[in-house]
Amino acid sequence: MLTQFDYLPVRVVKALPLAYEFTDSTNALWLIGTDEPRVLFLKLLARDATPFWQVMDTLFDVRPRDQYGLFADLYQRVGSMTALSVPNLRHCSNQTADHAAYLLTDMLFGDPLHAEQVSNTMVVNLALHLASLHRNAQSTWGNFFDGQSSASDWASTVKETLSHTFPFDDSIRDFNHCPRCFVPMMPDLRWDQFLVTGGQLSALVDLDAFVFAPIELDFVLLEYLMSDKQLALWVDAYQAVGGVVPDIGAVRAVYRKLLFAMTVLGVNDLTQWLRRAHYFA
Repeated sequence: MLTQFDYLPVRVVKALPLAYEFTDSTNALWLIGTDEPRVLFLKLLARDATPFWQVMDTLFDVRPRDQYGLFADLYQRVGSMTALSVPNLRHCSNQTADHAAYLLTDMLFGDPLHAEQVSNTMVVNLALHLASLHRNAQSTWGNFFDGQSSASDWASTVKETLSHTFPFDDSIRDFNHCPRCFVPMMPDLRWDQFLVTGGQLSALVDLDAFVFAPIELDFVLLEYLMSDKQLALWVDAYQAVGGVVPDIGAVRAVYRKLLFAMTVLGVNDLTQWLRRAHYFA
């Protein structure tokens, strides 16, 4: 038995560390073998002081080390909002004096996905997934656990969050958007958070950053994830199931700077980031 995992509620007989996907990855990842035939997957919190999590804390009151223990509810709720599979969460814990915060799940099988492998079918799958999430809109925003902030507080909180990164920015100083609704979303949405089976998106495996945020923020992020051709296909599929594309022209500049401050796609050149072509109105 591997004593370094004594805190887990299973008997660990084998543990295989996985390589970090990114230099600022939040979790150390392990494949865990137990007395059961099923392989388990351990996400052990390694760092949550990155720019991404600093903004998530300031804006959405999200702190993995203090909230992983609440993720059973998050996994259940997200699983009910999408047709994609989500991992079966076996156990979760906040950080303690004895161990880091962690999530222990059953291993989901499927092929990993990278942006250059995305097919038209997967673009449609993403449209259906986000349309399903967007049907769960609410009038308040924040984290999944106790996020009940008023829409009237959104603009001032965004401005405060960005005040140190962009202290003299007129677009942020003048920002006064009061969103009509807030939807479940991941501000760090990327293709590699999904698994593929039979050429289709089959599972969502990274749920750590789910929050309720303005629907417009999702669409600002989508302009970075897909080409114009892919976005056209995505919009057709999204609207075919009742999705309504919001007008993001008035908020694009500020939300792009918010995503830049979070380093969501690892871009550190602001000029390059803001130069990204506009697709939505």
